[in-house]
Amino acid sequence: MSWLGHHRKFSYTRVVDGRMLWLNLIYLMMLSLVPFATQLLGEHRDRYAFASYGLVMVLVSLLSACVSLYGLQERFLRTPDLRRGVKLDMVLAPFLNGVVFLIAAVIALLYEARIAGWFLLMLIPASAFPGSLGRNQDRSETPASG
Repeated sequence: MSWLGHHRKFSYTRVVDGRMLWLNLIYLMMLSLVPFATQLLGEHRDRYAFASYGLVMVLVSLLSACVSLYGLQERFLRTPDLRRGVKLDMVLAPFLNGVVFLIAAVIALLYEARIAGWFLLMLIPASAFPGSLGRNQDRSETPASG
């Protein structure tokens, strides 16, 4: 999903600057840690492995939101009139995912990895909510035809 989101972000981009390149590089470096964290979780299945996985996913999610927030400025876009709902979805969804992963990591450390695993079901509404919010916002900005 991260690769698809990354591709989607840059499909709207016309130009980038040095800051965008650095943000993107840091994001991709964090993303490269996901297989390691996943293997760690698969082999150990304890609270520390789950917390490590969760923290890697927090960093990936928050960096994704930062890349979107910075890269979706009008000066970088192919079409400056990109719908506000698309921008909202591409910033808010990864941010909310990061919050869910952070809470799950804390639950794993304080209680148990199994409980934290169930908490990850909150990723479903955290990913869907910004998109529906953005679609509703776009509808309210569209003039009614008559």
